[in-house]
Amino acid sequence: MNLTAFPASILDVLNAYHLAVQHFNAGYGKPKTDPEWVALKGLLDAKVMITGIDKPKSYKGPSHVIDFLNAAQATFTNDIVSQTIPYGNKLVAVCGTADWQDNDHDNDGPLVFHFEFVTRDGVNWKILRLTATNPS
Repeated sequence: MNLTAFPASILDVLNAYHLAVQHFNAGYGKPKTDPEWVALKGLLDAKVMITGIDKPKSYKGPSHVIDFLNAAQATFTNDIVSQTIPYGNKLVAVCGTADWQDNDHDNDGPLVFHFEFVTRDGVNWKILRLTATNPS
């Protein structure tokens, strides 16, 4: 992928996306007070919301989202970003596929994911919504 073809804001969003995935996977098996989880929480918007994959329940707010993700004891690997969708200049969606394996031992992945990033200051991009579906 030729990243120089993207506007600077899209590059910033993709960088925030990759940092979030990196911190999430590095936090596997660690308490939510670990620096990886703290760093991931810093990438979440104050109004962040995640919807569970297996159960359609939503969790709102950085602390609740981190609690949910940490309890899942999951990995998010082999991710492929297939699309970025700007909605104006303050909201960008990052969409693609990834393998997800969590602690309920069923075959969750591959998933189709949709992360929405928002900037409230025009500089820092934070995750506003995380959703994923299992296409199988």
